[in-house]
Amino acid sequence: MITVCEAERREERPSTGYVSIGQPVYDDEDRSNKGVYWGVRHTLAALGALSVTLLYTVRLSTSSAILSMVRHQNTTTTENPTSLANFSSLTNHTPLANFTNMANHTSFVKHARIISHHIIANLSNLANDGNLVNPATEAILEGRVEEGECPTPRPHHRRHHTGGEFDWDDQTQELVLGSFFWGYAASTFLGGVAAEHFGGHLVFGLGVLLSSLVSLMGPVCARTSLPLFIASRVLMGLMQGVTLPAITSLLATWVTPAEKSKFSALVFSGLQLGPVIALSTSDWLCGSGFLDGWPSVFYIFGAVGVVVGGAWLLVVLDRPEHHPRISRVELKYIQAQRGSLKSANLVPLPWRAVWTSLPFWALLMASMGDEFCFSILISEMPIYLRRIQHFDIDRAGVLVVAPYLVMLVAGLLWAALVDRLTAANTLSIDTVRRLSMGVALHCPAMVFLGMCFVDCWPELSVAMLCLSMGLNGTKSSGHLCSHQELAPNLAGTLLGITNTGASIMSIAAPALVGFITYRDQTAWAWKTVFLMCAVVCFFCNAFYTVFITTEVQPWNELGYGRVSSEEGHIEDED
Repeated sequence: MITVCEAERREERPSTGYVSIGQPVYDDEDRSNKGVYWGVRHTLAALGALSVTLLYTVRLSTSSAILSMVRHQNTTTTENPTSLANFSSLTNHTPLANFTNMANHTSFVKHARIISHHIIANLSNLANDGNLVNPATEAILEGRVEEGECPTPRPHHRRHHTGGEFDWDDQTQELVLGSFFWGYAASTFLGGVAAEHFGGHLVFGLGVLLSSLVSLMGPVCARTSLPLFIASRVLMGLMQGVTLPAITSLLATWVTPAEKSKFSALVFSGLQLGPVIALSTSDWLCGSGFLDGWPSVFYIFGAVGVVVGGAWLLVVLDRPEHHPRISRVELKYIQAQRGSLKSANLVPLPWRAVWTSLPFWALLMASMGDEFCFSILISEMPIYLRRIQHFDIDRAGVLVVAPYLVMLVAGLLWAALVDRLTAANTLSIDTVRRLSMGVALHCPAMVFLGMCFVDCWPELSVAMLCLSMGLNGTKSSGHLCSHQELAPNLAGTLLGITNTGASIMSIAAPALVGFITYRDQTAWAWKTVFLMCAVVCFFCNAFYTVFITTEVQPWNELGYGRVSSEEGHIEDED
């Protein structure tokens, strides 16, 4: 039983969420309160994970169905993906040699340089299988492939689906797919502000429900007119842009500091599970006759999203003390950590304090750096595999979803591990955040550096792509928790700001890659891309590691910067 004096001391003692090594996370009664196996906050997390999953399946519905929506001609592709046995011997080139290749074009210099670069590979190949010249070197010497390129396997003709309804060229398809992000980037900050004013429960639920309704209208809009379909995609982006800030605001209200890694990893697992479901089922749905083929993707995902969004609005509430089905034990456990959770008071955003806060800048840098590298992994690596490694992604099957699946499993396992270590007082929460982002950014940076030495080895390239995304999955226990810890009263708004910055990076990353590789689709150009990614990952993670904290910031409190005029201080610091 907690006495009145003890309760008062708890309220007076600020709870920062920081747990030192050897300092108990909970007292004995808190531990018993935590022993609730399934509480209201667990239901919130489970419904949140399901909702985020549905958001991403709905978002990817057009990306998954567009190949069946448009008319295609028969195209030429490769008979088999390039193999390890054929192309693993191509060695690295030096920057000096590459410069020489640009400056000299005579046949003598070219062949002399090629022979010198590949002599070790040839001798190695001779020792291994008795073949003096490996296929990669032979292709270059015969002039079939330029230096710095991988040989292309023998082509063959494959028939594509030709029964689509729409005559959209590649530029039109890119316009359709990209229009979603116009709305998404425009609403993400507004979503954070709306969650603080109207409650994350309502904003998130409406975002799920309305974007699902837009998905249900997708086939009708597409068949009516292209501008209407594009407008529906923009509207869907507007609806979904508010969701992540809103769910972050709710997590800051319901989840105690020591549980943030576990609950955040569960909720944000939908970011990976959604693409796994969409990419693995959409092709089958489009090829079936169910609901006229490709429209079934929009109808099924949209209908399930409407059901989940409605369930969310009925079951979840903004605050624990307002929930009619929460137990006294769970409510007491949550309120014991009230100093580290979002209060019921509306706190205006102190702009000057936020933008001069180093922990906030650490969070922003981590968010932008993570999105920059993740965007390249998702959107540009398939281009690298197809154009440089000549890997037939269309026939790769499970490899399409493997990176997302590895990322999902790694994120959940990492969260379970650090949750146990935190509960055992082995690691502080500060350490957990830094370790999680170290694995999520530093380790992929090392993989990016390793990609510079892969050369023509497509299987290894795919394995390293899966490894990078798997390691990046630990970020759900890193910077995705920091918004709630720096300022729980402003967590939704902070994520709206950082997510806007991340959205800018998701646009800038492909543009930079396009600038580097424009008319230069060679292994050397892509090595420049990998080095750029490694530098960004290293720098952003280093900045986060040095300046991040789990201490609640002073500007989180209502009336920050306002003191009595008798003390002679500034009245308002906003």
